Amino acid sequence: MSPQIQCPNCGITINSENRKKTDLGMIVRAVQKKPCSFTDLLRITQLPRKTLSLRLKELLGMDVITKNGIYYLNDSDETKKLLKIQKSPIVIKRRMLLAFLVLAMMIPAGLQAYALFVPKPITPPQPTVKGYFEARIIITDVQELYGWQAVISYDADNTRWVEILPGVIDELPYSLNNTFPEMGLLLLGNTFIGRVEGFSGSGMLIGIKFAYYSEEFSEPALLPKFMWHPTMLLDANGDEMQLGADTLKLEIEYLS
Repeated sequence: MSPQIQCPNCGITINSENRKKTDLGMIVRAVQKKPCSFTDLLRITQLPRKTLSLRLKELLGMDVITKNGIYYLNDSDETKKLLKIQKSPIVIKRRMLLAFLVLAMMIPAGLQAYALFVPKPITPPQPTVKGYFEARIIITDVQELYGWQAVISYDADNTRWVEILPGVIDELPYSLNNTFPEMGLLLLGNTFIGRVEGFSGSGMLIGIKFAYYSEEFSEPALLPKFMWHPTMLLDANGDEMQLGADTLKLEIEYLS
């Protein structure tokens, strides 16, 4: 039986043989896009130096890659086999994201149907609106963005969201997956469907227009995670992108 190890990112216990295949797949996909140096592969795969060195020796011995100062991908049967193995997790990730989006959209619909049979409470008068502002999720220099999800918190006592504003990706409009007004949370996201390259570039991914009723309010914030819903970007391979300080951020603009 292969020894079991614990993933440092998610804490799940996995088989070391499967982990090895995952490591090899990450290296092959990286070199498939362009030839890479050892330093490039360290940065892309985030593998320990010793582990990466061992994996590269295996791939060289399998004739999957060639080293000529930097590492190149060979067109061999072993290469095709590794790439074929790696397609399955990609499809799974995309299907999981789609499932989360569909499930999240079904929850409000179910609540609306339930509300038809429940007497409506008397709505108290709304306070006077003092002004408006927009919270904009900005992406910078992303490559082949295929899907995304964002968790936004806001001051539910002194503000409310009034409109969702589409961003720079016309082919990928937002989906309002769920709202938690009592907690001041919004869950937004969407994904391409099918074999498309995704979006590359910068701009506003999505915007939310807010009204505020008091000058003493807290500005919205982008949360890394709420329950099982993380804020994330997925690339065209179905892999979660590494988010830098400027890759994904929330900017606030007050409207006159």
